[in-house]
Amino acid sequence: PTLPTPLEGVVMARFDRLPADQQSLLKTLAVFGETFPIEVAKTAAESCGSDPALLDIIGVHGEFIARQAADTISFMHSHIRSTIYESLDFISRKDLHVLAARTYQRLLPVGRAESMHTIAFHYMSGESIIEGADIILKAAELAHVANALPSALRYYQSLFACKDSLDPDIQYKVVSRLG
Repeated sequence: PTLPTPLEGVVMARFDRLPADQQSLLKTLAVFGETFPIEVAKTAAESCGSDPALLDIIGVHGEFIARQAADTISFMHSHIRSTIYESLDFISRKDLHVLAARTYQRLLPVGRAESMHTIAFHYMSGESIIEGADIILKAAELAHVANALPSALRYYQSLFACKDSLDPDIQYKVVSRLG
């Protein structure tokens, strides 16, 4: 979702008035998603060279992000997040998606298909197709074993969509599962 140009301009005008370290942190968080655990946000802050205390400073004003619960931070609106995200150049966006994948990989519960799908999404968005495909294949297999067939099918289909970029062994597994 994108904002009409005048509203996007208002968001960016307010964003541009922030100090550079706060802008950098918000750009990083925009790649991580609309809502994320506080530990993910703190790790993201450290990864982009910011003090995690900036999360509280930015959140106090409530223009961009706010704590939703003791352990969750969200952008105030999806349009704010998408406007900041779209302001990133392609290379920065790609690099930040890989950072998000690695951060989520360290902090999200291992062995949950949903967590693995989030990690795979960020790897693939960062053009780390092999890492993303490997993880989404594991997520699909977990969902399949757990009899969550609609989820498993969705994961296998997302792999099939990028099959030409995949290792032949992964291609074979995907095609054999999809029939």
